[in-house]
Amino acid sequence: MKKLIILLLTILLAATLTACGNAQQPSQSSEPSEPAVSSAQTPTPTETLAPTETPAARETPSPQPEPAGTNAVVVYFSWSGNTEAVAEAIVQQTGADVFRIQPETPYTDDYDALLDIAKEEQAEGARPAISGRLENLEQYDVVFLGFPNWWGDMPMILYTFLDEYDLSGKTIAPFVTSGGSGFSGTINAIESAEPDAAITGGLSLGSSEAREPEQAVADWLQGLESGESGIKVMTNYDKGDEKMAAKIIVQSEQGQVTYELNGSAAASSLRGQLPLSLAVEDFSTNEKIFYPTQALDTTDSPLAKGGAGTLAYYAPWGDAVMFYGDFRENPDLFELGTATERADIISKMSGTITILAAE
Repeated sequence: MKKLIILLLTILLAATLTACGNAQQPSQSSEPSEPAVSSAQTPTPTETLAPTETPAARETPSPQPEPAGTNAVVVYFSWSGNTEAVAEAIVQQTGADVFRIQPETPYTDDYDALLDIAKEEQAEGARPAISGRLENLEQYDVVFLGFPNWWGDMPMILYTFLDEYDLSGKTIAPFVTSGGSGFSGTINAIESAEPDAAITGGLSLGSSEAREPEQAVADWLQGLESGESGIKVMTNYDKGDEKMAAKIIVQSEQGQVTYELNGSAAASSLRGQLPLSLAVEDFSTNEKIFYPTQALDTTDSPLAKGGAGTLAYYAPWGDAVMFYGDFRENPDLFELGTATERADIISKMSGTITILAAE
């Protein structure tokens, strides 16, 4: 019995000394240390929660990661293509995202009939419905807003956009194309619709100037950055020292292919036309092709040299090419990007495809 009591007292004394030793051990820093689960609580956009994480880490609410990429978006409506050409130049020079305002009920292609429709919409204060929505508005600090001048005003579908989206705290950089009327009273209209947004000096181009707007756009952007507005656009292609590639998705009934664009002028031209819904066609035995609505700017764009999975543009015919087999180099064939997901279904694509900018 005496031996048992001595053994129990020995164990109790050892446990007490161990606890005291731990309590007296000095800290490495007077600052509280970061919990070990902090990286799990705030995942980067490409991370997923690992199955080995503790229940405490799963139960703690995680803040949404800040979207990576550009802080600017080009929002525009175009009927004749003039405003679209200016929008594309802005996208090419800034790497901004793009949202094309399209009516749920398309406008007529007849110019004279369109004049009557536009005048009637103005008289009625109409708000034509917009097809699709601009997502992730909160990530944008700068909104380039473009439109043609119709009867001395914005097309009424622009008022629909301004009614539906709150641009408070953002910078709106307007641009307009016209036959010579410029902005008319549209700047005041934008200020009235978005009183808590900052409005910069705008870019106004005539119809002939809008056909080759690159220099005018470059001068305007430089003025915005160096002027009172001092806006700075962070692009998808160069944010700090890190290159960030833009991606697009090509959808069909057979599935969808994701392409990573190379940031060239031609790739930016294609991305600036999105979203698109087009017919995909067979050509030869190694490619599928589709025709963008406008020719792509191939200035300083690299020639296509890859194999299967390459997205390219053949300038003489104006078609984009999705290769699913090897091909020979061609001085008129420019590379746009490379398939990163589901390149295996390119050869099976048929019918109508939809091309979207990836989030």
